[in-house]
Amino acid sequence: MKKISGKLLLLLFALDPVASWGTPAPAPVIQGVADLRQFDFARGVAELKGQWRFHWHEFIVTPEKENPAAVKNFIEAPRSWTGLTLNSQILPALGFATYSVRILLPQGDIPLALSMFEQGTAVKVWANGMLVGERGIVGADAASSLPDTRPLLVSLPKTGSELRLDLQISNHNYRKGGMWNAVKIGHDGEIRRGMLQRQWLEVFAAGCLLIMFFYHLGVHVYYRREKGSLIFAVFCFALFLRLVSTSVRILPEYIPQMPFWIYSRLEYIAWFFSVPLGIHYIQNVFSNLRFRWLVSAGYAGAGLFSLSLFFPATIYSHTVLPSNILFFLFMLWSLLDLARLLRSGSPGVGLFLSGAFVLAVFTLNDILFNLEILRIGQLGPFGMVVFILCQAIVTSRRSMSVYAEKETLQVELNEKLQEVLRLRTRELQNARVLSQLSQQQLTNVINNIPGITYRCAPEYPWTMFFMSHEAENITGYPASDFLNDTVRTFASVILPEDLESVIEQDLPGTPDRYRQSYRIVTKAGATVWLEDRGQRIYDEVGELLWLDGVMIDITALKQIELELMDALGRAEAANLAKSQFLATMSHELRTPLHGILGMTSVLKNAGLNREQVDLVGIIEDSGHALLRRINDILDLAKVESGKMELENIEFNIRQLCEDLIPIIKVQARAKPLDIGLAVAESVNAPVTGDPTRLRQVLVNLLGNAVKFTEKGSIVLEVESRDEKEGWSLYTFRVHDSGIGIDEKNLEMIFEPFRQADQSTTRRFGGTGLGLTISQQIVQTMAGKISVASTPGEGTVFTVELSFRKVG
Repeated sequence: MKKISGKLLLLLFALDPVASWGTPAPAPVIQGVADLRQFDFARGVAELKGQWRFHWHEFIVTPEKENPAAVKNFIEAPRSWTGLTLNSQILPALGFATYSVRILLPQGDIPLALSMFEQGTAVKVWANGMLVGERGIVGADAASSLPDTRPLLVSLPKTGSELRLDLQISNHNYRKGGMWNAVKIGHDGEIRRGMLQRQWLEVFAAGCLLIMFFYHLGVHVYYRREKGSLIFAVFCFALFLRLVSTSVRILPEYIPQMPFWIYSRLEYIAWFFSVPLGIHYIQNVFSNLRFRWLVSAGYAGAGLFSLSLFFPATIYSHTVLPSNILFFLFMLWSLLDLARLLRSGSPGVGLFLSGAFVLAVFTLNDILFNLEILRIGQLGPFGMVVFILCQAIVTSRRSMSVYAEKETLQVELNEKLQEVLRLRTRELQNARVLSQLSQQQLTNVINNIPGITYRCAPEYPWTMFFMSHEAENITGYPASDFLNDTVRTFASVILPEDLESVIEQDLPGTPDRYRQSYRIVTKAGATVWLEDRGQRIYDEVGELLWLDGVMIDITALKQIELELMDALGRAEAANLAKSQFLATMSHELRTPLHGILGMTSVLKNAGLNREQVDLVGIIEDSGHALLRRINDILDLAKVESGKMELENIEFNIRQLCEDLIPIIKVQARAKPLDIGLAVAESVNAPVTGDPTRLRQVLVNLLGNAVKFTEKGSIVLEVESRDEKEGWSLYTFRVHDSGIGIDEKNLEMIFEPFRQADQSTTRRFGGTGLGLTISQQIVQTMAGKISVASTPGEGTVFTVELSFRKVG
């Protein structure tokens, strides 16, 4: 019993959201300033605890330059403002205020976020004068505000070395107001991970409760007399409703349209009835308990407290403390009554009591948490899970006792079955005769299969144990010739050129199911192609027994295959001729085009008027565009014809990339784009390879990014890692914030003369050859190129190439 309880406590600790998220480091706030310049955000999350600047009945945003001497009021946070004395005034629960803090941050551009749980009933967060997040509508009175107590997670803007944080909080609905939960600040990823982890832990706990609800409800539906299952099912459902409407508030988080007054009342009514339902279930399971009146008293208390839900939240929220105290006393009474049964040795009492004890301790912790006496965290839901798990184990033990009774009944049934078996034996004898007839029918079916059905030994020369009559139609020899190698072995008719490959199929490590093609020589001397499909058959201990399969005549199919291969060879030859033609024509076209461009350049300097210069400029731009198209076609033809040769010279990848950026910036000069380069420190050693082709690939990718990005940024990232001795794998990524590509079009963008959308050509121009050439260059360099994109957000092209390091 102690071992089981210990394991449950360990499981609880694993589920505890405080333990699993890690203990946040306190960040002391002194006179409205939190100094986090020495705080390592990469290692943890900071809780802003201490003296916040406090502005009662004011909604303000701290100015960038503020006189510290002008701030006179400070308040300890996290804690409720209810009952605090400020300027000789005792603050009420209902009201509004602004909490402010100035946070000194470490150097560096750190993406920060903050998270907070319930703060009053509405909160608005300002960072450096910018509104960054809100829950509900903050207002000076109940008419202008809207409560919402869901957790809040916001990303903070890039702040430099200082962050001004203002929390505007209003409470016109709840029994206490103010910032009573700590505000956490940390790295954006860590804050989000922590919030998501806590959400999933509570989803897990809620799922356990929901599973137990349906399980016990099903037990009740199946066994109508099992009243305890129905009580426990309703109890689990009440705990489920309370869990999904509190803490991270799963229910309103996934149904954001749900108003505060609905999920708040669900939280309260679930709490009011969960305790009396639990006590009712305990007394249903253990019928010899004394304090039977606790059930009636619990339901009466739940009913009375539920009446308050007909009034506004300003009234029913005051039932939290009295209901917690009353129901905690009820739970203690039940535990004492249950502990009395330990001496009686009632089955399951110890385990049941362990779970109930954990639930009581965690409920007490929640009471202390709400009273702001002990701020460990709200652990009641996880105490519920432990209690449910204990109950599940008790139920399993009871099921095992039921199974033991069933085994006794099974022995009696076996004796009766033996008598029935004797009566059935005679019927089986008659069935045997029918089976023999069916076997004969099966043999007839096998012999009519259009192929040779066989069973043979698993090794050369494959002695046949069974072979269908179709063997004579295909080989010319009767099947009886092959059985037990009476006249000949089947290996003797296999063409000698194919025999070795057939034998290899018997080697260890080959799949149990096999499929192979080979040729045999028939009795008439003809060559026939067979496709042999089968599998290896083993006994109970894994010993190979035989091979079962079927051989089909595929001679006609092989003839068609040979004809197709011949046609493929002709097609490849035609494609090669096309590539050679394109290469030749590209060379022939470039010669006069260079002349046109040269003469155009001379003509521009021949004293023309402005209009003529503009017209000549158009001719020159068109000529350069045509030259680029011809160069693309020439590169494509070289790759397709296999005539592209790669250099192997020494160069520096970092220098190559730094030289590219100014070129790309010139291309993007007409657009509001930030062109960036991020080269890892590991990319420093010179390498050997073809820098010209690498530059061509990167220019194509960066040029595409400029073409399809109207605003935002384009970044070239380069990193490397050692792949093997003397070689490194380099990864080039081109990020853009452009129009993006639909997933259905990703596969076609590397095809020649294709773009993701036909409208792209009309809007941006181009032939669609750049990516095709880039892909084929990368493949020629034994590398890989891939793309990932989100429409409207941008595209990332990734190129992976290996280069040998120098030295």
